[in-house]
Amino acid sequence: MATTHRRRALFFFAGIWACYVMTPGCGGTGPDRPAAFLGPTEIGGDARMTGRGSYTYAPLAISSVTPNTGFAGTKLTIEGTGFLPGALVTLGGIQASNAGGLGSRIRATAPAHDPGAVDVVVTNPGGQHVMLAGGFLYLTVSLTVTPGVVTPGGQLQVSWAIPASHYSDWIGLFIVGGSNFDYLDYQYTNGATFGTQTWTAPAQPGLYEFRYLPNDDYYDVARSSPVMVVGAASAATGGAQTTIRRVGRGGSPRLLEK
Repeated sequence: MATTHRRRALFFFAGIWACYVMTPGCGGTGPDRPAAFLGPTEIGGDARMTGRGSYTYAPLAISSVTPNTGFAGTKLTIEGTGFLPGALVTLGGIQASNAGGLGSRIRATAPAHDPGAVDVVVTNPGGQHVMLAGGFLYLTVSLTVTPGVVTPGGQLQVSWAIPASHYSDWIGLFIVGGSNFDYLDYQYTNGATFGTQTWTAPAQPGLYEFRYLPNDDYYDVARSSPVMVVGAASAATGGAQTTIRRVGRGGSPRLLEK
């Protein structure tokens, strides 16, 4: 009597081996599927073929976080093994956004958090998780302005200090409570980790503030104390109205008057 053999195909997708059942029984154990052969979703790792009919499983692990310093909004690449589709990433217990990837790499965006070192945790859909202690360091930015009260067109001195910077970090002038997309003026820091810039106060009386925004983006990581502009606009300004520059994400600040 002829022996009927099950047919099984193994497919490799992004570092994960999956068993496609051609006949009943692929999910069981037996000569062609030993008990040690468990699917990645069963153990929370990814399977690697090491030879004919031989498989090993890389455990769920984090080997690196790049970059490992930054701010809220920093784009992270987490490398390791065993990441499954739908895995969640948290930094300091706060869920990161835009997490995606599987196998050996996940990309995510750092959430807002107080300055200091935080643990990075990856959790697979099945509940398996792994932690890299102190895997990311939230940096502290100092941003100050003097004086706190000024007349329209008066001079302001804005100083900043940051442990690490990007050449396209910028400082913007905003109305207090306004959106980061509605800046009144801006200056780049040109990669300097500290410095002082001279600014001209707006022509319109009101309450303003300065914000530090890294890497040409529109999320701020530091805000100055408020600056109060008092008194009527000088003759030199001609009583000009404050111009709001509105921009969209994904590009350098640019003037679009409204």
